[in-house]
Parts: sequence; structure tokens; C-alpha cells
Amino acid sequence: MAIETGILSFDAVFLPFLLTADGRTVSERADQLGLLPASEA
Repeated sequence: MAIETGILSFDAVFLPFLLTADGRTVSERADQLGLLPASEA
């Protein structure tokens, strides 16, 4: 519901729980590589 209403993005909800081979989250790795758009604050 938070995704549907725009409160949270799909990546904010799911990426923190997916891990890469070196133990970092997918979200951390994507941020490091600049793959995700900057958050709008």
C-alpha cells in the first residue's frame, strides 16, 4: 500500500533485504555504482 500511494518506492521497500555475494545490500551496491536516481528530499 505504501508503494501504491507513493509514500515509499519499490526499491526502498525491497532492496534493503536483498544481499550481494559480499554481504552488502543490493541498495548499498546500487548507490555505490550510481544506478538508482537520487532521492527527492
